[in-house]
Amino acid sequence: MPVPHTETAVSKIGGQFPDRIQAGGDGCIFRAVVVLNVPATPPRTQRITPYQRAERVREVTARAAELLPDVDALLQQHQGRRLSATPDLFGAVVVETTGAGIRALAASDAVRAIMEDQPVRLVSS
Repeated sequence: MPVPHTETAVSKIGGQFPDRIQAGGDGCIFRAVVVLNVPATPPRTQRITPYQRAERVREVTARAAELLPDVDALLQQHQGRRLSATPDLFGAVVVETTGAGIRALAASDAVRAIMEDQPVRLVSS
């Protein structure tokens, strides 16, 4: 089933990734970092303790984990899979899926942003 290619969904996909998806076609497999739509915690005006920081991390990961069934269902529909067992402290997971799967994730309310997972390289002088 084709996924709508809406401007809102495309705006969730970062950088040149939409162009690479378009060039690769719907059958090509892509690796991406999917940031889940976890409600933001209110900013603090004072420095927080290590305990409070750890509590915030637990809160974010727990809220993000609640969204994983939605992500997994979309991945299953598009020959994809989740590579991260649990969300990280930013509420993000790494996935592999088709171009159609990336667009389906971008159209989901469970997803805040999608970035291509790229290797980090040192700049040579």
